[in-house]
Amino acid sequence: NGGSDEFEIIGLQKSGQKVPSTYLDNIKKALKESEGTFRNVTDYERLAIGVSAAGGNAVNINGYNLIEKIYSNDRMTNQGTNGVIYALLALDSKDYTVPNNAKWSRDKLVNYLLDHQLKSGGWSLVGDNASVDITSMALAALAPYKGQENVKKAIDKAVNWISSVQDQNGGFSSEINGGDASETTAQVIIGLSSVGI
Repeated sequence: NGGSDEFEIIGLQKSGQKVPSTYLDNIKKALKESEGTFRNVTDYERLAIGVSAAGGNAVNINGYNLIEKIYSNDRMTNQGTNGVIYALLALDSKDYTVPNNAKWSRDKLVNYLLDHQLKSGGWSLVGDNASVDITSMALAALAPYKGQENVKKAIDKAVNWISSVQDQNGGFSSEINGGDASETTAQVIIGLSSVGI
């Protein structure tokens, strides 16, 4: 049906399936209707990731520059670590260029995540309760930077924490997802695979 969700599009692309050409048309239509303006930075990030997965260019999709809307966003941290994590995923989804004078450079995004890692080794959306989902997403976002010693240490600490909270049956529980959840376990697989585990 052309795809209505960016994560469906990523799933198609990653599994070697053809992304419907109508997907990019749907995004162009949505951008035109919203005049390229969204309240949350994660909207720009989600769209940029989807556009990249579909073979498009998030720097110029129907005249709108989603990448600039990410690296210059004043609301980057309004959604806790989520905005920062998805900013890195979006910027690295097609190795997009970020100018040196950007409000949110890759280094600033990475350092924000490192500064907000909890003592346990995990990350939370907000607050002090580490989340398996958020920690796994942070691993995926930090993976391209694991050559940096401080990032490698943070990744190792996070992997140890994830290992310590694994359920006896091998899965991972999340209160938000109703206990032992396939979504949470899948997110762990993505995060660990991203860092080579």
